[in-house]
Amino acid sequence: RKMVHFGAAAAAALLLATTVNADVYMHNPRGSNNRACYTGNSENRRNNNRLFDSQNNNKGGYPCPRARPYDCYVNHQNGATAEADTDACNLQGLSPAATPGQYVGSAADAGVWGSNDLNAIQTPPMYYYSGSQLSIEWTNQHGCGSNPKLHCDIVLQYACEDTLTDEWDGQEAGPRDGTPITNHKTAADYEAIPARGLSQDDARRLNQEATLTIPQTNDDGEQLDNRYGRHETLTYYRRCRNRERNKGLFIADQNVRDDRGATATRQNPNGDNGAEGQRQGLECPEESEYWPYWHDSPWKDIAVLTNRPDDCAEKVRWSQNTQSKWECVCPEPNCELNQNPYGEVPNYEAACVEKGGVWTEFPSHNLPAPHCGEAPMARENHLGMPAGANVGDTPFMASVYNWTIPHVDFGDRCVLRLRYNISTGDYDSVSLYGTSANSPLINRNKAGSYKAFKGCSSKDEKICEFGLDSVNEAEKLQVKMNTNQFGRTFQDRSYLFQIKKPPATGECGGKKIYNLNVRGKRGNIVQTYPAVEYDFIPSHLEVSRADCIHVQWTGSDYNNNRNPNNGEGGPPAPDYDERNQGRTDRHNLVQMPTPFVHEPVKSYEDMIMFELPKERFQELMYIKQPIEDPEQCHGYTKIEEDYPSWGNNERERYHRNCGNLSGAKTPYFDAGLVRPGHPGAHAYMSTRDNNFSNRAMKGILTVRRGLSSVQIAFTVLGVFALLSGVGYFAIARRRKNEVGAAGPKKEGSAPMMAKSTGSSRSNRSN
Repeated sequence: RKMVHFGAAAAAALLLATTVNADVYMHNPRGSNNRACYTGNSENRRNNNRLFDSQNNNKGGYPCPRARPYDCYVNHQNGATAEADTDACNLQGLSPAATPGQYVGSAADAGVWGSNDLNAIQTPPMYYYSGSQLSIEWTNQHGCGSNPKLHCDIVLQYACEDTLTDEWDGQEAGPRDGTPITNHKTAADYEAIPARGLSQDDARRLNQEATLTIPQTNDDGEQLDNRYGRHETLTYYRRCRNRERNKGLFIADQNVRDDRGATATRQNPNGDNGAEGQRQGLECPEESEYWPYWHDSPWKDIAVLTNRPDDCAEKVRWSQNTQSKWECVCPEPNCELNQNPYGEVPNYEAACVEKGGVWTEFPSHNLPAPHCGEAPMARENHLGMPAGANVGDTPFMASVYNWTIPHVDFGDRCVLRLRYNISTGDYDSVSLYGTSANSPLINRNKAGSYKAFKGCSSKDEKICEFGLDSVNEAEKLQVKMNTNQFGRTFQDRSYLFQIKKPPATGECGGKKIYNLNVRGKRGNIVQTYPAVEYDFIPSHLEVSRADCIHVQWTGSDYNNNRNPNNGEGGPPAPDYDERNQGRTDRHNLVQMPTPFVHEPVKSYEDMIMFELPKERFQELMYIKQPIEDPEQCHGYTKIEEDYPSWGNNERERYHRNCGNLSGAKTPYFDAGLVRPGHPGAHAYMSTRDNNFSNRAMKGILTVRRGLSSVQIAFTVLGVFALLSGVGYFAIARRRKNEVGAAGPKKEGSAPMMAKSTGSSRSNRSN
């Protein structure tokens, strides 16, 4: 119950640094890297503190999985009033709130503009069925697995609205991505939308991009404002901010503040001083940098992948999946907290009781212990496939963990969290917390003993001098060292998704479900890096005919502008002055004759990879565009005839060019559950994203004959039960015959011992 496990349990701790260049990126599900819906021309994210402390390169991450308001520019593209009509349409989300929990702003704002409904710019979220298999894919720069130069851990977690919700103004405030409410650009547009005294630039970031960090107050209803992204709760953050930091941790030569609570850490020594720009959303820095954490956390553990699998038992032992956590609950006036209570609440039992608080148990998540195993081997300074990625169950992929989606009671709004710890081989697990005879990153004193590295630095840079004992000062070599950089954790998170119950009946009722998705974003390899170009995931999927596949993907209308060869098709951006820009993701799925013939099969009879009627295959090919309506979908020849002055760019992006998928209103597509088709290996591709730049958006589906994994398990159990029953009746019959041959047993006599006859029949019976 006391917070005393600094040693063995803390050996699994994860440490961060403050400045890095590129480190861990989640590719499936879509990792945000704090990017959101930024629409500027810069390749970088707008705000690296929006939701969490990623420590990653500003160029990383995928834009928000959201469509622009398609109908606004489709319905108002032509005519003298087009711009005004489109702008008015873009404000469609600014109507009074009718649904609890969607109100934005204070009561004074209600008659002015009301709410930004979560569905104002509607794009369905991704969803996964409980029990289905989802391939979580990522790349990490600094190496992992059996790489002998370092120590590493990959920690995968998730959380849903049951642990990410608190109450403000009588309404529940839960997790959300952040919703932009307008495409307006001019100052007049921003001034028309209340922004609570924000600067013009911040008003644009809030209303058009949803990239501002949520305040740590609710003075103007910010906790209920859907323009602000929000994962952890304000209640949780305030507990972190007010709680005394753990002073038993290794801090090297960093001067960590004691008056900033658990927001002050080795990598962020100044912590949160109350000013904006000092926080990463509502994340608790101490919790984000160490695992397993010693206090309550809303995050539920999925898996821990490490280069030290021998430590697995100790690592998972302290997971909150199975272990309750304890904190000091210190309500005023019991604890007599200062006006600024940062760090005032004790973090261990004796001090808590002495101060008048209550040492309180926070229950476990009541889940199985997380999986723990060896991480994929990856070399340092490389964002790509790990060693051995071309063999096994997931060929030709980056680092992957196949997650079986859990059964949950609350799953409408969930987030996936990936943390990557990298500690150079110079530090062993002890030196992270104190002295270590194994660490050369230390200063040798005159007695020849060693002490923990405390740093030897100039004013501006960490400089240490090394040399043999016999060399003079001028002969010593200078090595740059920064104690923020030797042990650190990087992080990425998904956008919100849903977890749904699988069907109990129908073609896929009770069957194993595999998720087939799309990763990547618009652009060529250089433009997208450290994200990736488009591809299906898993690109090689092997299933049984008795399994089912959930085909589903999403994308964004908020990519950087890409011209053909760097990004195909439309629809164009809806801003009136940007309709010649290409920012959208759209994909389809068509079967290929072979992996080397880059065109669709010639007839529906050749589409045998899925067991579907023609209408369902058409949905996969045309992603539910209205291809039967000649007013809504035009062929390329008609577009040339109608608009002879247009160039190729305009024709490709025209919102009625359904052959290039430009007529799809949203980047999201859901084919639902499908049955695998004929046994064999089937090649497929996306026709739009398979040009010179994105020429590898292809996949292979291998369909096996035979039973599914679930059926195999039940078959094995059935055979075992049958054999057990046959054996039982055979033994019982033999014993009955033996007893009958020996005659009735006399009272008090020893039981007769059966004798083996040695016959083949007797041996077969046994």
